[in-house]
Amino acid sequence: MQSVTPTKIEKENGSLNTQKFLQGLIISIAPILIFTVILSWVFYPEKFIFFQEYVSQLGKFVSLNSLPNLTSLIIFSTGFCLCGVIFLVIAIIYFVKKDLENNIIKGIFSLIMSIGAILTAVPAGAQPLRLIHGIGAAMFIAGFGILNFILQMMRFTRKHRPLKPKKTPAFFRDLAITIIVFIALLFFAVFYSMKAITSNAVLQTLAQTSEMLILIIDCIAIFFIDTDDM
Repeated sequence: MQSVTPTKIEKENGSLNTQKFLQGLIISIAPILIFTVILSWVFYPEKFIFFQEYVSQLGKFVSLNSLPNLTSLIIFSTGFCLCGVIFLVIAIIYFVKKDLENNIIKGIFSLIMSIGAILTAVPAGAQPLRLIHGIGAAMFIAGFGILNFILQMMRFTRKHRPLKPKKTPAFFRDLAITIIVFIALLFFAVFYSMKAITSNAVLQTLAQTSEMLILIIDCIAIFFIDTDDM
């Protein structure tokens, strides 16, 4: 039998379909995270102060005042496990599809987020569960921020590559999104690292606030990525 070699157009169409699929998977992370946090918050047995507590508090066996927190824990762990599975699929696609731009880097960060999300799903109770959960949360949030920043940078440079780009509203919007994503990532890295080595109450609050901010910013920014950035 005569072998049929895919034409250049067929390969390009295949890559485009893969990119659209990846875009859909990555964007789906935002509503899953939002739904998970909000639903866990609703079933949390006491008042949850959004910017003054870690989101991990929603996934513990008991609340701060030792009230049973099983429903919120199940919702929290299920949501993050689902995110872990989605990012694992994304990582596999990037590693397999060598024709995608920067596929190895994207695949590595997707795998980091997959592992991080699954470890985050581990209830943050007593040691060693608390340590496992903390490592996972740091991997997931930092990985999500870095991948988001890479995609935003790719989007900005692709759309505004000329040395003297036109200063249109789209230019300033894309620039602002890229800068905000980077600043959120920087703040999280600084304050999350500092709270790990000191018990200062102010730094603790800043770490909690930066965690919530980077999650909100990344969930919004991810909707602006284009198919070509996948």
